[in-house]
Amino acid sequence: MCFVNSRLDGYPAETANLLQEAGQKGVRHFAGLQARANPAGMWRSAGCAKLKEINLSYIETMVAMQIQLEDQILQLHVQYAKRKKISLQIDMAGLIIVKAPAGAGEEMIRSAVLRHGEWILESLRKNAAARQLPAPKEYQEEGRFLYLGKEVLLHELIDTGERDPEKLKLELKKFYFSSLKKLVAERLPRYQTLLKVKPKSVEIVESRTKWGSCSSDKKLTFNYRLAMAPPEVIDYVIIHELCHLLHMNHDRSFWRRLGSVMPDYKEKEAFLARQGQFMTL
Repeated sequence: MCFVNSRLDGYPAETANLLQEAGQKGVRHFAGLQARANPAGMWRSAGCAKLKEINLSYIETMVAMQIQLEDQILQLHVQYAKRKKISLQIDMAGLIIVKAPAGAGEEMIRSAVLRHGEWILESLRKNAAARQLPAPKEYQEEGRFLYLGKEVLLHELIDTGERDPEKLKLELKKFYFSSLKKLVAERLPRYQTLLKVKPKSVEIVESRTKWGSCSSDKKLTFNYRLAMAPPEVIDYVIIHELCHLLHMNHDRSFWRRLGSVMPDYKEKEAFLARQGQFMTL
């Protein structure tokens, strides 16, 4: 393990050295004394005048490790906290975060990471693919566009007799709008019945940030780009917004109700997070 010294910037040199030593000894222990938390989340070390208070979040983000998986050298960011088990997280930027019990040794952390090596590498590959920029669209007869989760030639969706790319783009957008309106009208009643709810109105809209919305006055909207998604993903967004008629917030009750209708909803969420950037014109 090695410390990321930039995390100690802003501390006096003497304090930085003490912080580093505290981290090396497992964060919880310093100068052989047990540390304890106060209600404000600051850390005190009894009998240590030089470290009256340490903000644990600083220490939790100080430690870095390197580990080799297959032919890759991976950087791990180790956070120590009051916990019993080691957990791993990988964000969309490829940052690998290891949350470990205070005092966990390097071998314990390394062993946990190696046990999950296959999952880590697969997650990194998926995240890398998701970060790729979508290829420019070709608005011509043989151009390929998504419809209901599949790539379809442009001339199979709209009349391509018009050669102007901007006009073809406009016609394609109109096609998606009308298609999604029809799809939602066909699929909505089933889930309304299951959930015993009824929206005041339903509208297809253009949005850069939301796949759907539910207002406090029970008006639902759906992003026209959902017409590019597989039918089951469209169903997920419909159910999601209908559940908001029962629970406006994303609390536990909301997710339990959603899961009662679509148990595998997390797969649909993951699809939108992973593929949403490609569902564009």
